[in-house]
Amino acid sequence: TGVLNLAYGALGALAAFLAWTLIEEEGLAPILAAFAGIGAATAVSLAYGRLVAPRLAYRDRMVRAVGTLGLALILLGLIGWTWGEAPRRLLFPTDRLYADLFGARLTYTRALALLTAVAMVLGIGVVLARTRLGLSMRAARYFYVQSKSE
Repeated sequence: TGVLNLAYGALGALAAFLAWTLIEEEGLAPILAAFAGIGAATAVSLAYGRLVAPRLAYRDRMVRAVGTLGLALILLGLIGWTWGEAPRRLLFPTDRLYADLFGARLTYTRALALLTAVAMVLGIGVVLARTRLGLSMRAARYFYVQSKSE
């Protein structure tokens, strides 16, 4: 999409802290807490995409990147205010299971995270390359770049 999104880490932190709270303080099953955290981060990202990103869409690339940095700083501030600065550990049942890979211990949690990330990248690539939405996004990007070069 041509935007350097600096808020990914803060969105992940929001998901993790929310999941930790739901597991440790509310007694929710880890898988449900993880989906709730991911859902909350997705909702924040969607809200940014609907409310803020359109106002930055035709601005300079650096301005758009700084917009995502602003979202990251707001989220990190809210996370610090809500949960404080003390570190927490989010434990999943798959943390106990592991495989030795080239002398390194790879937990199933990390393997699942890696496979999920690869699947998401491939999925987004397919959406951008093979769907009407992807065609529209690529066309908008093309015309935006063309208008900047003239």
